Amino acid sequence: MSANDVIREGFRERLEDYWHLGLHQVLRRAPIDAASDLGSLLVRRNVRRNLPHIITGARHNLRRLKPDWSEDEVEAGVHRFLDNVGRVYAEFSLLHRLIAEGRVSFDADKFRTGWSPPRPMVMVMLHTGNWEVFPAALSHLGLPINSFYLPPEPAVHNAIVQKVRAELGVTLLHPGPRGVREALRLLRGARPFAIFGDDARGGETMAPLFGRPPHEGGNLGLVSRFARSCDAELVVCHCVRRHKSRFELHAGDIFRLSDTVGANATVLDDIAYLNTLIEPIIRAHADQWYFLDDRF
Repeated sequence: MSANDVIREGFRERLEDYWHLGLHQVLRRAPIDAASDLGSLLVRRNVRRNLPHIITGARHNLRRLKPDWSEDEVEAGVHRFLDNVGRVYAEFSLLHRLIAEGRVSFDADKFRTGWSPPRPMVMVMLHTGNWEVFPAALSHLGLPINSFYLPPEPAVHNAIVQKVRAELGVTLLHPGPRGVREALRLLRGARPFAIFGDDARGGETMAPLFGRPPHEGGNLGLVSRFARSCDAELVVCHCVRRHKSRFELHAGDIFRLSDTVGANATVLDDIAYLNTLIEPIIRAHADQWYFLDDRF
């Protein structure tokens, strides 16, 4: 690459950074539904034009998860999936406004009374609706959380993510040995630890299992180890999008693995049990699930 090519590439990257920062600032101040609508429009157009394999994967998986749906219902579900993904991206810039503007329905008393007493708690989050709304709601209640975090590329995206999550009181930990030790320290100090129960790696869904035998390749194994190491309580949490940027937050019953699965259960036993809690939620809200297009 010549010197001129390097200069041009650097200039192009700076322009892209300015574009992302400018869009972030515009979205922070825009009317919430308008910002969310824009995210939906941009993602749906981009995917249909440039990433058709996402549509193919989502359509294939909806047929498997919803065998009673007609082809028209499947296509409508694919549309809702892309719509939700686009809205999630746009809404990230204005998470700090959703609670104050009455966009989120949740049982505040249940969260305060169930989670406030000082004891270790693992929040098993799911990628449905806009999962980023949960930290916003907990911050509003004075219940900040900590969670693992892999910095995205490019650097400007990382800067935006760090800023927004810092505003919500989220402590971000790198998922390496040092971060694991810090997570355990905070968890033992009664700071709720949030980790996603559903995840995908390399385009393949690790959980839910969807009929596969339990395995330790995903986050459910980490959930088991964290909870067992501190005898922590667990709660499964998910978000449902009701209309545009309006949401319901749901938290299940609080439990301990030692009580529900057994004191001498294996990690695989724990994973199988945790899957029975998260898979029905994912199936019920498959068209709002972020990993719908991945293999399983």
